[in-house]
Amino acid sequence: MTSLEGLSGSVWPLHVKPRPDELLSSWLIRFAHAHQLKIESMCTLLFGRQSPVWNRDIDRLAPVWLLQGICQATGTHLQQAKHTTLGDLEGWLTETISPLGKSHWIVPLGIFHRTRQHPGLMYCPACLSEEKSRYYRRLWRMAWATACLTHQCLLVDTCPACGAPIVPHRSDMGARCYLPTRLTLITCHACQKLLTQQTLLPVSPPLAALQAKLEDTLKNGYIALGDNPSLHSVLFFEGLRALLTGGLRAQKQRSTNVKKHAPVFESRPLEERRVILEQLAQWLNNWPEDFLTDIKVHSFRSAELCSPAGILPYWYYQVVHPLNQRITATTEMEAEAIMDAVAKQTGGYNLTAAQRLAGKNITPAWRHLHPLHRVNFDSYEMAVVEIDHQIAGTLDRSQRLLLLRTKFILVARYGLQVSIKSLSKLTLASLYQLASPIPNATFYEVPRSRVQAAAWLLWYWHHLRPQLSPAPDENRVFTSSLTHKGLSASACSLYSALPMRMLKSGQFT
Repeated sequence: MTSLEGLSGSVWPLHVKPRPDELLSSWLIRFAHAHQLKIESMCTLLFGRQSPVWNRDIDRLAPVWLLQGICQATGTHLQQAKHTTLGDLEGWLTETISPLGKSHWIVPLGIFHRTRQHPGLMYCPACLSEEKSRYYRRLWRMAWATACLTHQCLLVDTCPACGAPIVPHRSDMGARCYLPTRLTLITCHACQKLLTQQTLLPVSPPLAALQAKLEDTLKNGYIALGDNPSLHSVLFFEGLRALLTGGLRAQKQRSTNVKKHAPVFESRPLEERRVILEQLAQWLNNWPEDFLTDIKVHSFRSAELCSPAGILPYWYYQVVHPLNQRITATTEMEAEAIMDAVAKQTGGYNLTAAQRLAGKNITPAWRHLHPLHRVNFDSYEMAVVEIDHQIAGTLDRSQRLLLLRTKFILVARYGLQVSIKSLSKLTLASLYQLASPIPNATFYEVPRSRVQAAAWLLWYWHHLRPQLSPAPDENRVFTSSLTHKGLSASACSLYSALPMRMLKSGQFT
């Protein structure tokens, strides 16, 4: 194996790629074992002896140097490598995934001095028995994923022989001369028994249906729930956790069999989570009627169902708020999160789309954060003059070109008097529709009328736009110097904002 030492930092002989939904840790182990190396030996060759790898949850933390190293060794694109991390689910599963602390819906490993105090990795014995699917999935770290829908069986999170947590990277820690085999990945690190040697237990139909719904939501980024055909996944999962914790809190007050001080859902034993999810499946099956029935039957109170520490997503709160007859107000943070989700889907800010996504009107909170400014001519003229000063102060050709583009974006926004959405979609044809005939441009003063602004923009189209090298099939007036495609609505909003924030921050693309 000495010949491999010189390959550190370059592509290794076997280009092992990550499989669908594979965890980063699983990919690293398969890569090492494919080269008949122990995982620790491979990490030393690839990252250096002093680089800490396994003393932390690398699937959650995923340091950049580690991703870059495995990408270089396997010839894998960095974006594909990021898909193996739990952090890549941020904005889909929950708003924020902490690299070190606890995060909603992710089962913790409980790492302490390289040992695992908590069974945080589940697996399907049937999947690991098949050569083509022998790897560990990101899904098996989700607290709500307790079954394998492919084999319709329950997941397990401990060794069937000795009950130890699943720690795949320690399974090859045998004698110094030990060589990993195709079965090492599915061998218990503690007793060396195969993890697949156990009886498969069938999953109940309600639990399978719930998990299928949650998997689809995570994959698509939205779910149809009640009257909302496209509820964003983050809002759904946050509301789901509120429903789960609130419902449990209400049940605790009326049951002598439920632990009064149970741990958070993600830290509960697998069997407990499964029982809780069965109840959740019942509530969601006919939402919200079945849940409202339980509220009446068990006399749940608002204080029990509502989290005292956080703001509830509207789809859940609108069901429980009649209990105290108070209407929830959208916080500025929630409005910002909803609008960011809309921007990712549509390419720009849209209050109508935000209302459809959230199921309520977020306009008051959004307008408090982003008030509508009625820009007068003096402010518009001063912004154009400020850019002229910036242009005069630099000799860098590309910088001057981008500053000129910003100047003409301002002219289009306030001279043509068009919306941000229309600005992002502005073409030569639509320019002629706004002002025709268009005269020759004169640059003695900043355009006041739509016709004067159109003349400036027609000059920009013929003389400056070609220097940004727009894509041959791109017909929008304003294009990016990086993608060579039309600027998005959010970019147009940035470049036409007053005061000129992009001049202070140097954001030009």
